[in-house]
Amino acid sequence: MKIQWNRRDTTRAVYSFLVVAAAILFYFALQNITELRAFANTAVITLQPFIFGFVIAYLLNPVYVFLQRRFLPWLTDHTINPPACRGMAILLTYLFAGGVLFLFFRLVIPQILVSIASIFANLQNYAASLQQVLDFLMELIAVDGLPQEVIDAVNLSVESAVTQAYDLAVSALPKALEYAMNFTSGVFNLVIGIIISIYMFMGKERFLAQMRKVMYAFFSEEHARFLLDLARESNAIFSGFITGKIIDSAIIGVLCFIGMSLLDMPYVMLVSVIVGVTNVIPYFGPFIGAIPSFVIVLTEDPIQALVFLVFIFLLQQFDGNILGPKILGDTTGLSAFWVVFAILIFAKLLGFAGMFIGVPVFAVIYSVVKKFVALRLEAKGLSSETASYADDPADL
Repeated sequence: MKIQWNRRDTTRAVYSFLVVAAAILFYFALQNITELRAFANTAVITLQPFIFGFVIAYLLNPVYVFLQRRFLPWLTDHTINPPACRGMAILLTYLFAGGVLFLFFRLVIPQILVSIASIFANLQNYAASLQQVLDFLMELIAVDGLPQEVIDAVNLSVESAVTQAYDLAVSALPKALEYAMNFTSGVFNLVIGIIISIYMFMGKERFLAQMRKVMYAFFSEEHARFLLDLARESNAIFSGFITGKIIDSAIIGVLCFIGMSLLDMPYVMLVSVIVGVTNVIPYFGPFIGAIPSFVIVLTEDPIQALVFLVFIFLLQQFDGNILGPKILGDTTGLSAFWVVFAILIFAKLLGFAGMFIGVPVFAVIYSVVKKFVALRLEAKGLSSETASYADDPADL
C-alpha cells in the first residue's frame, strides 16, 4: 500500500520530529548538567586565544575602519584578496592601540601600584584610628548609663573584627603567586590572541564573503537577505554601544582625575581608574565605583571623603544627563526597565563581564524579537505600531 504524502503532512511530521528531538536533548542536558558545565569550561579555556583574538579584532575594527576611510581611501576595495598595502591600515591600527596601552602602563599603572602599596602599609594605622573613633563613641554611650558588660562585649567584638580584617589582608598576599601564574597564562593567550586578530583583519573580507555564501546556501534568498540585514543591525547596536561606552568611561575617568587633582584629594589615579572602569556598567556602575572609592579616600581624610561624594555625584549627573546621551544617543533602543533587567540577568550568568555586555546583547535579542513580531503582524494585516494596541482611556 502506497502512502500518500502531501506538503502539509510532511511539514507536520518534520515539526513533530524537531519538537521531540528538542525535548530529548533538553532532558539529556538537565540530567548531565554538571558534565556539560565542565565541558563548556574546558571548551572556553581551550578556545581562549581565539576568543581573545575575536574580541581584540572587534574592538579595534572601528579604529581600522576610521584609518582606512580617512587616511587610506585607496585601500577601500572590498575584495576577498585585498592588496598587500592593506597591511598598512592594520599596522597603523595596532600602533595606535599599542601607543594607548604604553601611555596607560607608563603613566597610570605605577601610580596605582604606589597607591595600593601605601594603603597596605597603613593598614595598621587605619585599624588604630578606627579603634580610637570607636572608643570615643563608646565613651559617649557610657555617659548615658549603658552597662559596662555590654560596652566590654562591643569593644571585644570591634577589636576581633579589626584583627580579622587585618589578618585577612595579610593572608591574601601568599596568593599572589597563584595570581601571577594565572596572569602569565593569560598573557600568553593574549599574545596568541593578538596574532589571531591580525589574521582576522587580513582575512576579514574573505570571512564575511564566506558567511554570506553559507547564508545563501542554506536559506532562501529572501530569508538570507533578512538575516544579513539583521546581522548588520545587530553589529551596529553592539559595536555602537561598546565603543561609545568605552569612550564615555575614558572621558569620565579623565574628568575625575582632573577634578580630584584640583581638589587636592588622595589616591587620585587609583580612584580615577576605579571610577572610569566601573562606569562602563550602565546605571549600577557609578554606585559600584563610588563606594570603594569613598572608602579609600575615607582612610586618608574623612572630610575629603565627604567632598568626594559631592564631586562624584555631580560628575555622574553630568555623565548621565549630558555626556552619555551625547556620545551614546539611543544606540540600544531599550527602556530603563529592560536595561536594568538585562544587567541583573547577565550579571548572574557571567559576573562583571555580563554587566558590561548584557545591555547590548539583550538589545540585539530585543531587536530580533521586535522584527519577528512586526513580520507576523504584517502577515496578518495588522499594525506593528505599539500605540495601536493601547487601551482606550475610556475603558480604564
